[in-house]
Amino acid sequence: RKVKRTVNLKSESTIKRVASISQDKLTVRKKFLTELHEKEVAKRKREVALNELESFIYDKQDKLDLEGYSECATETEKEEIRALLSSASDWLWDVEEPTALIYRSKLDELEKATKAWITRSIEKSRRGEIIKVFDEQFNHTQHILAAMKKEHAELPEDDRPFTDDMIKTLEDKLKETIDWKNETVAKQETMEDTEEPVLNTVEAGKRAAALQRESDFLIKKRKTWRPKPPKKEEKKEEKKEDKEEDAKSDESKNEDDSKKEEDPTTET
Repeated sequence: RKVKRTVNLKSESTIKRVASISQDKLTVRKKFLTELHEKEVAKRKREVALNELESFIYDKQDKLDLEGYSECATETEKEEIRALLSSASDWLWDVEEPTALIYRSKLDELEKATKAWITRSIEKSRRGEIIKVFDEQFNHTQHILAAMKKEHAELPEDDRPFTDDMIKTLEDKLKETIDWKNETVAKQETMEDTEEPVLNTVEAGKRAAALQRESDFLIKKRKTWRPKPPKKEEKKEEKKEDKEEDAKSDESKNEDDSKKEEDPTTET
């Protein structure tokens, strides 16, 4: 059989006061902690900058032989870029007291040297999508124009959501954009991939946006348009005609009543 026993333990508490730190020592310790934090932040920034630089070097070295990029640089450009990337890779081991700023400066230098080549590669990869977007926009705009012109012809001249000039402006902008796209695509097809492209996302975007603005303007105008209410004069004329008809009806009724009074019938 288990027996539980209770034992009272004696304890004593002693309060010890820690001597306060002098202001000078507190200032020194704060400065130390601040410097430690700054060094840690600088270390992290330096590691991030180094990683970005190394990634850029390895990525561009691979792309020089990758389809979609290789054909967009001349052999001379490739040799110059390879030499620059190789030199930068060696430089990483020789730099003294590296900082994030030093690594980023080197990265800026490499980006500037490879910008034209990379831009040509990106534009080439996006060319098919640009043409597809244009064709879809042209088809959509043509359908909008057809619907607008049909409604325009069916409504009275003084009560239409658009003027003839508004519709013509959209037609002209559509034709202008189609002509530019066709001419630019034809010219681009005669050019080498190593040349600066004439069909690029910046100019194509501007052309597409200009056409879209004209289209959106008419669509918005159509949504807010309301037919003109009937003219007040017409309503007054209708009321006048109704009154005349009512008067004629009353006269006819009175005449019938008079005839009945003049010629009464007798009961048998």
